[in-house]
Amino acid sequence: PNSILFYKTEGNHKTENIHVLIKNSSKAKSLISIRDYFKSHPEQAKFYEKLKDELFENYPGDYEAYRNGKHDFLEKIEILAFKEDCT
Repeated sequence: PNSILFYKTEGNHKTENIHVLIKNSSKAKSLISIRDYFKSHPEQAKFYEKLKDELFENYPGDYEAYRNGKHDFLEKIEILAFKEDCT
């Protein structure tokens, strides 16, 4: 899907990402579901934060490896979020 990504940096580090997506697109729905799941499951959000920190340390300067390292976890969260949303 078409999207635009903006990010904020402090020094050499990205501190924030802003995704601009087509309203109601599958990607927008996915990201919102994941966000909402993390809001209602802070322990999972904390785990995700730790995972991102570890990936950042293990793959400095390799954004593709960093994203790939998050993929399976985020896929599982999306499935859990969808199941919760359907109940």
